[in-house]
Amino acid sequence: NMIAKRRNKDYLMRYVHDPQSVNRTSIMPKYDLPAADLAAVADFLLSLDFGKYSAKTVLKEEVLKQGVR
Repeated sequence: NMIAKRRNKDYLMRYVHDPQSVNRTSIMPKYDLPAADLAAVADFLLSLDFGKYSAKTVLKEEVLKQGVR
């Protein structure tokens, strides 16, 4: 989970705002959100219980096959 990977609120806010600035290979788009919204997203991600519900890894190829809806 996010805590086990040492992902804190500031890290998640930076990642959601500009993923490539944190991980240059990220394909996630930038989200130009107000700081309050970035904080809310980070709080939500940190609240997820991956011990109870497993995370799902989705490959880039699978996403690209789906197309834009």
